[in-house]
Amino acid sequence: MTSIRVKDLSAKAISALEARAAEHGLTTEAEVARIIEEVLVSDASPPGEKSTLGLATALRDLAMEFPELQDLDFSRDPSTARAASFE
Repeated sequence: MTSIRVKDLSAKAISALEARAAEHGLTTEAEVARIIEEVLVSDASPPGEKSTLGLATALRDLAMEFPELQDLDFSRDPSTARAASFE
């Protein structure tokens, strides 16, 4: 399973996300996964066909639908990735 890290999420957005997770009886992580699945794997795509919507576009659209998430920063980290060192 892929891991996603969201940086600089406002306290207001975190609170709204935690409340939404509690409403659905889920952990915050499970609620985030459910929201992403709902947005990316919608009924708009025929069965067995992947959605053509990109993750950043889906997250932007989600932030527009839920104003409390509009503080999300969708910019890419410009730094060069470094290989892990175990020495």
